[in-house]
Parts: sequence; structure tokens; C-alpha cells
Amino acid sequence: MHVKTHLQYWSLLFLLLGNFGKYLPATAQTALAPIAKFNSFEEALKQPDSVQVLVIPTSGYQQMPVGIGKFKNLQVLVFSNSDLEKIDTALFSLKNLAILDLSYNRLREIPQKIERLKNLQELNIEGNRLSSLPVYVAKLPRLTTIKCRFNRIESLSPLFLAELSEAKYLDFSLCWLKSFQVLLGALPKVEYLALEGNFIQELPLELSTLPNLKVLRLHKNLLATLPENIGELRTLEELHLSKNKLTRLPASLGDLANLRTLDLRENQLKRFPTEILTAKNLNVLSLAHNPLGSLPDDIAALQNLTMLNVEDCQLTTLPESIAKMPFLSQLYLKNNAFSAEEKERIAKLLPKTKIEF
Repeated sequence: MHVKTHLQYWSLLFLLLGNFGKYLPATAQTALAPIAKFNSFEEALKQPDSVQVLVIPTSGYQQMPVGIGKFKNLQVLVFSNSDLEKIDTALFSLKNLAILDLSYNRLREIPQKIERLKNLQELNIEGNRLSSLPVYVAKLPRLTTIKCRFNRIESLSPLFLAELSEAKYLDFSLCWLKSFQVLLGALPKVEYLALEGNFIQELPLELSTLPNLKVLRLHKNLLATLPENIGELRTLEELHLSKNKLTRLPASLGDLANLRTLDLRENQLKRFPTEILTAKNLNVLSLAHNPLGSLPDDIAALQNLTMLNVEDCQLTTLPESIAKMPFLSQLYLKNNAFSAEEKERIAKLLPKTKIEF
């Protein structure tokens, strides 16, 4: 992607979110041509060739208004929070469309003619009634972002995922997924993968082969174990696993050298997972609502930890070594069984740390 094209894409996105364009570097602002944004379909129809961004207000549309295909220079279309039941064929003539937001409508399928949108980079279909995602969607050559949460997609075809060669951001949360299978070599550019609030019981070994994954969100599934090779996700920075059924963690978890955030709240861990003590760059660790019983003496190995949440972990004392964690600024200890004397001792051990008992 050329620099100017890249900047135009993000500035259009910022426009949708508000006045964030002012935070672009000066070089970016000067590189961009003025962007014509319209919030009224009727006003946009008066000068269709000028329209680059069109946000159609919520109005209970069951079908797209006549004339949607006239905006030949349209790059961003937001048609969300309505009652749209199908996508008008005219929309697929918008060859310059880069961002398509059809979230929170009543769509049940995506027509194959979407293949014509060769420049589409972001597809937002959250909150619809989709039961599947066809492979032809994944074959869009510039597609980098799919937002698909709140649908009824019980399974994703591995062939669909294999075609997402340019994808960087994928959100399939709250989709009733019962499994997640990925083929070796698939998703080579994905950095963000969200699968929260599904019914996934296990993860494939191939997941650990994603070479650029930075954020993996698996909150509220049915996971009892993790792949033994999860430590091969060398680029992973955030791992969210709260509200699962984990009783143990694989030894390789400590190999995640770039891991900054690990969320293990509300699992079934009966001991502190010492496997993570070699994850030296960990900043945030959440273990609340696990029956740990105690923390290990060598917890100070996590020298870069800034936040530790061990609320409701059946703790009665903390090891002296916790005083040797120089960057620990937040410590959450509610709903444990500390005596008044122990609370006083902990406060003296960590005079610069914000502690909540």
C-alpha cells in the first residue's frame, strides 16, 4: 500500500470516530486531500460525485435507499443500527469502497457479488443474523479487518480462514462458535484475534504458528487446556483467558518473551502458575477468583510487573519477596483471608504500591 493511500484510509476511519484527524502527524495532514463527509442521504444525492464518506443515520430502513450506486467515489459507507434485511446489488458497483459498516441490521447472508469490491479493506457486520461466512468474502484481495461479533456462526471453515491472506484484525466474538480450526500457514498477517464468548473447548496446535499475532482474546469459552506449543507465539503481547475452565497451563507459556498482559481470572487454577515466571516482560497479571491458596516465593522473578490482581484467591499471606518487585504499582487483594496484622505487614512491604484489601 502506498503511503498516501494508507494515510487516506486511516484519516477516513478517524473521521468516523470523531475529530481525531488533528492527531495525525503534520506530514500526514498535508498529504491528504479534503474529505467530503455526508450525514444525510438526501444531501449526498445532490452532489454524488463529491461524496467520499456517507453515514446514513439510524432510521429503520429495511432496504437501502434508491440511488446508493450513484456515489462512484465513495470510500466509507456506514449503514448501521437499522432493519436492513439484504444488501442492494447497486452497492457492489462502488469500486472505491474501502470501509463498509453494516453492523446491527438483520442481514442473513452476504451476496457473492461482494467480490466486486476489490478495494474493500474493512467489513463490519457485527450484530446481524448471519449463520455462515462464505469463502468469497475471505478472497477480497485487500481485506484487512472483519468485525463479526454478535452473529450465529457456529463454525468457521478452515478454508475461509486460509483465504484471509491480508487480514490483520479479526473479531468473531459472541458468534456461538463451537470450534476453531486453522490450517497450517493460514492467517499469516493477523495481529488481533478475538474469539470471546463462544463455546470453544479446545484450540488447535496450528494456532501457535501465527507469526504476527499480538492480541488473542479467548474470554468466556469452555477451554480446559491450552495447546502445549502455545509458547511458539513469539509476537504475542496480550492473552485473555478469563472465565474458562483451565486447571493448568502448559510449560511453554513462559516462553512468550513479548507477553505484557495475561488475564486468567475465573478459572480453576489450584496453584499459582509458576510456568509464567519466565515471562520476564509481563506487566499485567490477573488471577482473581482462582483457588490458589498461596503465591510462590519466586514471584519477584516478574520484575516488570506493574499490576497484580489476586482477589478472591484464598490467600492468607504474601511472600516477603513481593517487596522486590520495583514497578508494582497496583495490587488487588480483596476477598482474601488476611488478618489485620498481615494487612499491616503487606502495606509496610509495599509503601509505594496502591493496595486494595
